[in-house]
Amino acid sequence: SAETAGVSAEGTISQRVDLSFTTTTSQGKYQFYGGATMDGSPLQAGRLIYAVVDDQVRGQITVTSPGQYAAQYGPYLEVPVSAGDLGKTIRFQTDSGAEAEQTQLIVSGLLVAKSLTFSSKPSVAADFTATPLQGAGPLSVKFTDRSSGSPKSYYWDFGDGSTSTDRNPLHIYINDGVYSVGLVTGYWNGQSKTVVKQNYISVGAVSPPNAQVGLNPGWNFISTPKMLADGMNNAKALFGRIDVGGHSIFSYNPRSKSWTTVGPTTVINPLDAVWIYTTKKDTVYLYFAGDALQIPPTKKLIKGWNTFGVTSLNTVPAYNALLSIRDRWVYVIGYDSGTQRFQNTIMNVPESAQGSLYPGFGYWIYMSEEGDLAAIGL
Repeated sequence: SAETAGVSAEGTISQRVDLSFTTTTSQGKYQFYGGATMDGSPLQAGRLIYAVVDDQVRGQITVTSPGQYAAQYGPYLEVPVSAGDLGKTIRFQTDSGAEAEQTQLIVSGLLVAKSLTFSSKPSVAADFTATPLQGAGPLSVKFTDRSSGSPKSYYWDFGDGSTSTDRNPLHIYINDGVYSVGLVTGYWNGQSKTVVKQNYISVGAVSPPNAQVGLNPGWNFISTPKMLADGMNNAKALFGRIDVGGHSIFSYNPRSKSWTTVGPTTVINPLDAVWIYTTKKDTVYLYFAGDALQIPPTKKLIKGWNTFGVTSLNTVPAYNALLSIRDRWVYVIGYDSGTQRFQNTIMNVPESAQGSLYPGFGYWIYMSEEGDLAAIGL
């Protein structure tokens, strides 16, 4: 409080007392100092600590001494505040996105000793719910953000080619199908978090996928073991939601001995094999055609190197899978996406030809002369 003196009309001295009390100036600042730990150990030197108000960075400091972000006599982690910040909260985060257990309620600009305890467990994560999850089309679905860490931006991929940047969008699915939905959230420190819920929305009378092919980070050499349903057999339907990291999808043309880019409308048939890159573990879902009287496809293989896929839902010896060209193939080589290396060569000799071929995998095959490879197991 403040006191001021004055003279009354009667000439006596009176005191006028100003009882107003301001908890924060129009422009002040907090100055923090103290220790910092990550998972119970001293926070390493060189790490950044941010002070955040309303998801905006108000201050930052570089840890110069392990376990201590600022000394008692400075330099401090300074956070400017104003009268409009009264009652808000200061949060503390590292450059890795870990958030401290401690916070600071803004009441005035002060010098504050505060130890900060961080955990390396993800403090921010993307998540959402939706309702309804299934129904006849056109189906109106309300998506609700459940992400932690107060994202500043949202990017939704509804799986049908439509997107949104709203926090809680409403989307209408027109066509029957099973749709995977993805959400990418962006944060003040440049981080982003992604969640994809596979086969999340079902529109119309659509069954779950019949099979799936797992993808590992890096290059994958894959195939489909059976004929796929119309509309679910093109590259967009199969691979449209895969994060390929800017890479094209390829197939091999043995006649020109060159690579062909697989376009969105390219139909993937049994016996075909494609190379696809993914930035993370993922899954390709397969919906088989319902016609039990499918005509088994064949694939023309020329002399030299070709590619093919296994048309069986079970592991099968190379000798059985290649029975239609039994005297014409020489070598078969698979690719292990887990190690990003080619597998051991299978040769067309009795002791080697019993080597296993796996459904969903793609293979290289060397032919001594031209032949027609027939599908099996369809």
